[in-house]
Amino acid sequence: QQNFPPADNRKIPPLKYNYIRRLCEDYPEFTFSLNGGIESLSQVQRELELCPKLKGVMVGRAWAADPWSFSMSDSLLYGKDDDYEFGNRFEILKAYCKHADDEEERGDPARIRRFITKAITPLFAGEPNGKKYRIALDEIAGIPKKLKAQAKSLAGQPKISELIMNCALDSLSD
Repeated sequence: QQNFPPADNRKIPPLKYNYIRRLCEDYPEFTFSLNGGIESLSQVQRELELCPKLKGVMVGRAWAADPWSFSMSDSLLYGKDDDYEFGNRFEILKAYCKHADDEEERGDPARIRRFITKAITPLFAGEPNGKKYRIALDEIAGIPKKLKAQAKSLAGQPKISELIMNCALDSLSD
């Protein structure tokens, strides 16, 4: 019995997209979606063009690593030219900050702040100073725990939304 590391487990055995295409052709009464190995929106587009009967393409890790690269999916894949609520990443971040404040007020910041910041960590993936942004977010995530260890509270500290926006503006505007 061989043990594969998780990265190899996603490659061994090799993914066989042609099998799913064939299933779509042979069994049109069923719904099939492709799952695994898709790294970009152009790959999604290619698979849907190669097999029009395919009902969907699942993207997991690639989307989680760089969500902005998939932001135009509706327009590119379905021809929807609707006005988008968010024109850029800072608008998304601003809306998310309102959510972050609400979440932190409902729960224990020492327990949930890391989850709150983790969700926006990849938002500026590939951008200049993106690493600086991620490091600053990690520091923000650790503040409640650090204060708790010092027997201090968050009283008088800025809201998480202010910290996140300042982090983005300071880190990414260099």
